Amino acid sequence: VNDVLCATLNLAIKEYLKELGDPIVNTNKKIRISIPISVRKPGDKSPGNLMTTSMLDFGFQDKSREDVVWEMKRQVDMIKLSPQPYLEMILIRVLARIFPPQMLVDISLFIFGKFTMMLSNVPGPQKKVQLLGQDLMDMYFYLFIPLGIYCGMISYDDKVSFTICSDPDTEDKPERLAHHWNKEFHALYEQVMSGPEVVKEPKKPLQTPSMTTVLIGSSVAAAVVGYFLVRR
Repeated sequence: VNDVLCATLNLAIKEYLKELGDPIVNTNKKIRISIPISVRKPGDKSPGNLMTTSMLDFGFQDKSREDVVWEMKRQVDMIKLSPQPYLEMILIRVLARIFPPQMLVDISLFIFGKFTMMLSNVPGPQKKVQLLGQDLMDMYFYLFIPLGIYCGMISYDDKVSFTICSDPDTEDKPERLAHHWNKEFHALYEQVMSGPEVVKEPKKPLQTPSMTTVLIGSSVAAAVVGYFLVRR
Protein backbone atom coordinates (compact mmCIF):
# COMPACT_ATOMS: atom_id res chain seq x y z
CA VAL A 1 0.00 0.00 0.00
CA ASN A 2 2.79 2.45 0.86
CA ASP A 3 4.42 1.83 -2.51
CA VAL A 4 1.19 2.58 -4.40
CA LEU A 5 0.36 5.70 -2.39
CA CYS A 6 3.88 7.13 -2.73
CA ALA A 7 3.86 6.35 -6.45
CA THR A 8 0.49 8.07 -6.82
CA LEU A 9 1.88 11.20 -5.18
CA ASN A 10 4.93 11.05 -7.45
CA LEU A 11 2.66 10.84 -10.50
CA ALA A 12 0.43 13.64 -9.21
CA ILE A 13 3.39 15.96 -8.65
CA LYS A 14 4.66 15.18 -12.15
CA GLU A 15 1.30 16.17 -13.69
CA TYR A 16 1.14 19.24 -11.47
CA LEU A 17 4.62 20.36 -12.57
CA LYS A 18 3.73 19.60 -16.19
CA GLU A 19 0.71 21.87 -15.84
CA LEU A 20 2.97 24.63 -14.55
CA GLY A 21 5.41 24.12 -17.41
CA ASP A 22 8.28 23.28 -15.05
CA PRO A 23 11.43 22.28 -16.99
CA ILE A 24 12.21 19.44 -14.55
CA VAL A 25 9.56 17.23 -16.21
CA ASN A 26 10.97 14.52 -18.52
CA THR A 27 14.51 15.08 -17.25
CA ASN A 28 16.70 12.98 -14.95
CA LYS A 29 16.42 15.53 -12.14
CA LYS A 30 14.62 14.50 -8.95
CA ILE A 31 13.27 16.03 -5.77
CA ARG A 32 13.80 14.64 -2.28
CA ILE A 33 10.86 13.77 -0.04
CA SER A 34 11.35 13.43 3.72
CA ILE A 35 9.29 10.65 5.31
CA PRO A 36 8.94 10.16 9.09
CA ILE A 37 9.54 6.56 10.21
CA SER A 38 8.13 5.21 13.46
CA VAL A 39 10.67 3.42 15.64
CA ARG A 40 8.14 2.62 18.34
CA LYS A 41 8.38 -0.94 19.62
CA PRO A 42 5.36 -3.25 19.16
CA GLY A 43 2.90 -2.78 22.02
CA ASP A 44 4.28 0.64 23.03
CA LYS A 45 1.24 2.88 23.61
CA SER A 46 3.03 5.81 25.24
CA PRO A 47 1.99 9.30 24.04
CA GLY A 48 4.09 11.50 21.80
CA ASN A 49 6.14 10.84 18.70
CA LEU A 50 8.96 8.32 18.55
CA MET A 51 10.34 8.54 15.05
CA THR A 52 13.23 9.20 12.75
CA THR A 53 13.28 10.18 9.08
CA SER A 54 14.44 8.89 5.72
CA MET A 55 14.28 10.14 2.14
CA LEU A 56 12.55 9.15 -1.09
CA ASP A 57 13.51 10.42 -4.54
CA PHE A 58 10.65 11.45 -6.83
CA GLY A 59 11.58 11.44 -10.51
CA PHE A 60 9.65 12.85 -13.44
CA GLN A 61 10.98 10.90 -16.42
CA ASP A 62 8.73 9.61 -19.17
CA LYS A 63 7.78 6.32 -17.48
CA SER A 64 4.57 4.31 -17.23
CA ARG A 65 2.55 4.41 -14.03
CA GLU A 66 3.44 0.77 -13.28
CA ASP A 67 7.16 1.53 -13.66
CA VAL A 68 6.82 4.35 -11.12
CA VAL A 69 5.17 1.94 -8.66
CA TRP A 70 8.00 -0.58 -9.02
CA GLU A 71 10.63 2.14 -8.64
CA MET A 72 8.93 3.36 -5.47
CA LYS A 73 8.76 -0.21 -4.13
CA ARG A 74 12.51 -0.61 -4.62
CA GLN A 75 13.17 2.59 -2.69
CA VAL A 76 10.81 1.65 0.16
CA ASP A 77 12.34 -1.84 0.38
CA MET A 78 15.81 -0.29 0.61
CA ILE A 79 14.68 1.99 3.45
CA LYS A 80 13.31 -1.01 5.35
CA LEU A 81 16.72 -2.73 5.11
CA SER A 82 18.90 0.29 5.80
CA PRO A 83 20.26 1.04 9.30
CA GLN A 84 20.64 4.72 8.42
CA PRO A 85 17.40 6.04 10.02
CA TYR A 86 18.23 4.33 13.32
CA LEU A 87 21.82 5.61 13.28
CA GLU A 88 20.49 9.12 12.72
CA MET A 89 18.14 8.73 15.68
CA ILE A 90 21.04 7.64 17.92
CA LEU A 91 23.12 10.57 16.65
CA ILE A 92 20.37 13.08 17.52
CA ARG A 93 20.04 11.61 21.02
CA VAL A 94 23.79 11.97 21.56
CA LEU A 95 23.78 15.53 20.25
CA ALA A 96 20.85 16.41 22.53
CA ARG A 97 23.10 15.76 25.52
CA ILE A 98 25.87 17.98 24.17
CA PHE A 99 24.33 21.05 22.58
CA PRO A 100 21.81 23.65 23.77
CA PRO A 101 18.35 23.41 22.14
CA GLN A 102 18.81 26.15 19.51
CA MET A 103 22.16 24.81 18.36
CA LEU A 104 20.66 21.32 18.17
CA VAL A 105 17.94 22.69 15.90
CA ASP A 106 20.57 24.33 13.66
CA ILE A 107 22.57 21.10 13.42
CA SER A 108 19.47 18.99 12.70
CA LEU A 109 18.36 21.32 9.90
CA PHE A 110 21.88 21.40 8.46
CA ILE A 111 22.20 17.59 8.38
CA PHE A 112 18.65 16.41 7.79
CA GLY A 113 16.84 19.41 6.27
CA LYS A 114 17.85 18.96 2.63
CA PHE A 115 14.48 18.09 1.08
CA THR A 116 11.67 19.66 -0.92
CA MET A 117 8.60 18.16 0.74
CA MET A 118 7.57 16.11 3.76
CA LEU A 119 5.18 13.17 3.50
CA SER A 120 3.50 11.33 6.37
CA ASN A 121 1.61 8.07 5.88
CA VAL A 122 -0.28 7.05 9.02
CA PRO A 123 -2.20 3.76 9.37
CA GLY A 124 -5.51 4.46 11.08
CA PRO A 125 -8.19 2.02 12.26
CA GLN A 126 -9.10 -0.37 9.47
CA LYS A 127 -12.66 -0.72 10.75
CA LYS A 128 -15.19 2.01 11.51
CA VAL A 129 -14.88 3.43 15.02
CA GLN A 130 -17.16 5.59 17.15
CA LEU A 131 -16.77 8.81 19.10
CA LEU A 132 -19.43 9.62 21.72
CA GLY A 133 -21.66 6.94 20.22
CA GLN A 134 -21.43 8.29 16.67
CA ASP A 135 -19.70 6.60 13.74
CA LEU A 136 -16.69 8.47 12.39
CA MET A 137 -17.29 8.86 8.66
CA ASP A 138 -13.76 10.00 7.80
CA MET A 139 -10.42 10.70 9.40
CA TYR A 140 -7.72 13.13 8.27
CA PHE A 141 -5.10 15.42 9.75
CA TYR A 142 -3.06 18.52 8.99
CA LEU A 143 0.44 19.29 10.19
CA PHE A 144 1.54 22.91 10.24
CA ILE A 145 5.33 23.06 9.92
CA PRO A 146 7.76 25.62 8.43
CA LEU A 147 8.10 23.87 5.05
CA GLY A 148 7.15 24.76 1.51
CA ILE A 149 4.70 21.87 1.30
CA TYR A 150 3.56 19.01 3.52
CA CYS A 151 1.38 16.03 2.53
CA GLY A 152 -0.38 13.72 4.98
CA MET A 153 -2.09 10.42 4.22
CA ILE A 154 -4.12 8.31 6.62
CA SER A 155 -5.94 5.05 5.94
CA TYR A 156 -9.26 4.45 7.73
CA ASP A 157 -12.10 1.99 7.12
CA ASP A 158 -10.76 0.88 3.70
CA LYS A 159 -10.32 4.49 2.56
CA VAL A 160 -7.36 6.84 2.25
CA SER A 161 -7.54 10.55 3.03
CA PHE A 162 -4.97 12.90 1.53
CA THR A 163 -4.32 16.39 2.92
CA ILE A 164 -1.95 19.14 1.75
CA CYS A 165 -0.51 22.12 3.61
CA SER A 166 1.50 24.57 1.52
CA ASP A 167 3.19 27.88 2.09
CA PRO A 168 1.39 30.55 0.02
CA ASP A 169 4.74 31.52 -1.50
CA THR A 170 5.09 27.93 -2.76
CA GLU A 171 1.49 27.26 -3.82
CA ASP A 172 -1.47 29.36 -2.70
CA LYS A 173 -3.98 26.88 -4.13
CA PRO A 174 -3.03 23.37 -2.87
CA GLU A 175 -6.24 22.00 -4.39
CA ARG A 176 -4.43 22.11 -7.74
CA LEU A 177 -2.14 19.31 -6.54
CA ALA A 178 -5.07 17.51 -4.88
CA HIS A 179 -6.87 17.47 -8.23
CA HIS A 180 -3.99 15.59 -9.84
CA TRP A 181 -3.85 13.17 -6.89
CA ASN A 182 -7.45 12.08 -7.49
CA LYS A 183 -6.91 11.82 -11.24
CA GLU A 184 -3.70 9.78 -11.02
CA PHE A 185 -5.06 7.48 -8.31
CA HIS A 186 -8.04 6.48 -10.46
CA ALA A 187 -5.91 6.28 -13.63
CA LEU A 188 -3.46 3.91 -11.91
CA TYR A 189 -6.35 1.82 -10.57
CA GLU A 190 -7.93 1.50 -14.00
CA GLN A 191 -4.61 0.60 -15.61
CA VAL A 192 -3.90 -2.15 -13.07
CA MET A 193 -7.43 -3.59 -13.13
CA SER A 194 -7.44 -3.75 -16.94
CA GLY A 195 -4.10 -5.59 -17.08
CA PRO A 196 -3.13 -9.19 -16.27
CA GLU A 197 -4.25 -10.71 -12.97
CA VAL A 198 -0.65 -11.26 -11.85
CA VAL A 199 1.79 -8.40 -12.37
CA LYS A 200 5.43 -9.41 -12.11
CA GLU A 201 8.10 -7.01 -10.96
CA PRO A 202 10.71 -6.19 -13.64
CA LYS A 203 14.01 -7.93 -13.00
CA LYS A 204 16.23 -5.40 -11.34
CA PRO A 205 18.41 -6.26 -8.33
CA LEU A 206 17.65 -4.48 -5.07
CA GLN A 207 20.60 -2.24 -4.27
CA THR A 208 20.94 -2.12 -0.51
CA PRO A 209 23.32 0.36 1.11
CA SER A 210 26.69 -1.17 1.88
CA MET A 211 28.39 -0.85 5.24
CA THR A 212 30.92 1.42 3.54
CA THR A 213 28.12 3.80 2.56
CA VAL A 214 26.74 3.80 6.10
CA LEU A 215 30.19 4.47 7.56
CA ILE A 216 30.81 7.31 5.12
CA GLY A 217 27.47 8.86 6.07
CA SER A 218 28.28 8.55 9.76
CA SER A 219 31.71 10.10 9.20
CA VAL A 220 30.18 13.06 7.40
CA ALA A 221 27.71 13.54 10.25
CA ALA A 222 30.57 13.39 12.76
CA ALA A 223 32.50 15.98 10.74
CA VAL A 224 29.49 18.31 10.80
CA VAL A 225 29.21 17.89 14.57
CA GLY A 226 32.92 18.71 14.90
CA TYR A 227 32.39 21.84 12.81
CA PHE A 228 29.67 23.07 15.14
CA LEU A 229 31.79 22.23 18.18
CA VAL A 230 34.63 24.37 16.82
CA ARG A 231 32.21 27.24 16.15
CA ARG A 232 30.91 26.89 19.67
